[in-house]
Amino acid sequence: AKFRRLSQSEVVKQQEEINAGEISDRDIIDAVLIGWAGVADESGVELEFNHDNLDMALEMFPVRPSIVRAYFDSLKNAKQKN
Repeated sequence: AKFRRLSQSEVVKQQEEINAGEISDRDIIDAVLIGWAGVADESGVELEFNHDNLDMALEMFPVRPSIVRAYFDSLKNAKQKN
């Protein structure tokens, strides 16, 4: 997954919204996911990153929570690098 980097204030706001139950996994994904590599259909044909393919992928469990977890892991790893 390729994620858009948010500013510190955006991350704080996002965390507050999560804690308040104001945003869903899909909201988080829509805000930060900007691409992917290695995502393929059942025939092994790589899927282009676009709205329709994202919708299709998000219908398969556990894609949504996995993307959100990967996003937050990327934030933790970014903090460790600084």
